[in-house]
Amino acid sequence: MAGIHHDGVYLALKTAAAKVVRAVGGQQAAATIARINHHSAYGRYGRPQDPEHMPIDVAVDLDAQAGDAPVLHAMAQALGYVVFPKPRADADPTWIAHMGRLAQEAGEAVAGIAEALADDGKIDAAEVRALDLRGRVASAMEALGQVDAALSQIEADSEEAAHGHRHRPRVVAERRPK
Repeated sequence: MAGIHHDGVYLALKTAAAKVVRAVGGQQAAATIARINHHSAYGRYGRPQDPEHMPIDVAVDLDAQAGDAPVLHAMAQALGYVVFPKPRADADPTWIAHMGRLAQEAGEAVAGIAEALADDGKIDAAEVRALDLRGRVASAMEALGQVDAALSQIEADSEEAAHGHRHRPRVVAERRPK
């Protein structure tokens, strides 16, 4: 395929187009969702040998309907980006704070690593120290650990609710008063 990217990028876009069409229920369903009303066009968008690609507005409509946005993810990957959904408006503020800290700490770690790689494509020990890369990664891991702890608490609370009581450790031996 002609373009500035290697063929693998265009194949990934074709694969994502086929995936989103399947996710919304097939070609006929896709034709009722987006502006292209010829269901056969949706088959062409996913065929590697066909030069025609899914128009961007059609991809947005289908990605929105599919929910997981496979075309957007393929495009982001092709351009060197990662995408993730924003928190819902009714999301728990604690979770928003957890995710915000995780994104900030991970972003700082990635930024430091990118800075180290920028000059020669490699990271050396001096850059690890000067840019505090280990500290940045540790901070990101700590934030992820807090997310894990919150998830663990959700599981524990669920078990408590299911059994009607807190899980208590079994007492192996008791001291009896004399």
